Amino acid sequence: MTPAKKLTARQVLAAHRVVDDRMKGAEIAAEAGITERQLMRWKRSPLFKKACRDIAKKHDAELVQTGIATKSGRLDSLLDQFHRMLLIVEERSADPEMQSIPGGRSGLLVKQYKVIGAGKAAQMVEEFAFDAALHREMRS
Repeated sequence: MTPAKKLTARQVLAAHRVVDDRMKGAEIAAEAGITERQLMRWKRSPLFKKACRDIAKKHDAELVQTGIATKSGRLDSLLDQFHRMLLIVEERSADPEMQSIPGGRSGLLVKQYKVIGAGKAAQMVEEFAFDAALHREMRS
């Protein structure tokens, strides 16, 4: 009999939440209907630890196709995205057109086009603006 089958339903639920790693201990305990102290005792139990390892292996096997099966994989993916955003900043800052724009060498400005006026009198004007969305994403 596998360790997960020897655990109570509350322990199995808690083990899944622990492995999922998205909730804090207090949240896991509340969902399982136990105290946080009880959860800490379960986490020290060899049976609970084994169940967590088994669940993690099962999750990893199911998620291996997505490349985000483990926390390490998720971090690698986030780091890759961050490096790609840095590349955007570096390439913008190296653009000769940006060299004469105040703040252009920072790489954090983006060229935008704005329509001024209406109808036949409308004109498209070039402007440079701080790329707040990229900056926010990099900081997060």
